[in-house]
Amino acid sequence: MSDPTDDNSEDEEPTEDLFDGVETADIGAGSGEEESVVDEQMAQSGQAAAEELNWNKLIENLEDVTNLIREYFEQSRENKRVENERKQSYFEHQERIILTAAGTFVIVIGTAAWMTYSNALSGDAFTFVLGTLFGSILTFLQNMIGQRDKDE
Repeated sequence: MSDPTDDNSEDEEPTEDLFDGVETADIGAGSGEEESVVDEQMAQSGQAAAEELNWNKLIENLEDVTNLIREYFEQSRENKRVENERKQSYFEHQERIILTAAGTFVIVIGTAAWMTYSNALSGDAFTFVLGTLFGSILTFLQNMIGQRDKDE
């Protein structure tokens, strides 16, 4: 039995493969391989010349590039110094606020304790003052910690 694809094989004209598995840039050009080798060599020498030209430009402007890099690092260092000074100032300010709040707390509690001891203030009023101050300090600390998280 014959192959169904070979039924009309005698009537068909011979065909040429369109793609032989090798890609070349000069399809349809004159001598094929010789021209592609020459083109390849010219392309490589052109790339080498372009790379050499780029290096020459870099070497010619080396002082400018060096100054640019140096200026970048100096500005980065200055920015970090300013940022550290700002943070230090912020921490000093926070320390003053905390010391002021703690001092006020101690003075109020001390005064309320002395007044309770001398029977000028009842025990339940002292407990109320103590609870109110304790709650306000917790709220104050919560706001400070929340503010610090937003700053960082």
